[in-house]
Amino acid sequence: MKLPLICAIAMAAICAACSGAEDSATPRRRAYQRIEAYAPDYIAVDSLPVRLLVNSSAIISRPRRNWVNISYPRYSATIFISITETDSLNVKDVISNRIDRITLNIGDIPVNVIDIDNKHFLSMLYDAPAAVATPLQLIATDGKSIVVSASVFFNNAGHITSLDSVAPIVEAIRHDLTTALDSLDYR
Repeated sequence: MKLPLICAIAMAAICAACSGAEDSATPRRRAYQRIEAYAPDYIAVDSLPVRLLVNSSAIISRPRRNWVNISYPRYSATIFISITETDSLNVKDVISNRIDRITLNIGDIPVNVIDIDNKHFLSMLYDAPAAVATPLQLIATDGKSIVVSASVFFNNAGHITSLDSVAPIVEAIRHDLTTALDSLDYR
């Protein structure tokens, strides 16, 4: 008598386990390797006309006096930063030129603009997730004599087939850019 009862309970348990609950994983047609983000650890770069914090895991190069490239090998991405020193009469023209360039890069893609105001600089971070090659761009100014502009460029943009595959990377770089803009200061 006990054996049929045990078999019935075991069969019910097996059927319940194989019921296809809603939280079961569904295999996707394509799988993308998850890229581990760099740790949010920052170092100061103060050999420029301005001082800013950059991710300590990134590779920093200086192709010109007022340019800095911040490369993320794991992401296959680079942030190209330029600092323009001008006078108070021309600062608005430089800002206008940079905004025109950002607009041309983004085109008709929807964009979110994030304003960041620290004690010395007003910054605008342009976030256009659908712009695969250059999803993040920025402009910052003290309004007097310095304009900082930057663009994130994915070296493998032509091979990106899904925005979901780069979304975590864009989020990590966005965090690094926000940290850099929050820390932007005079040297």
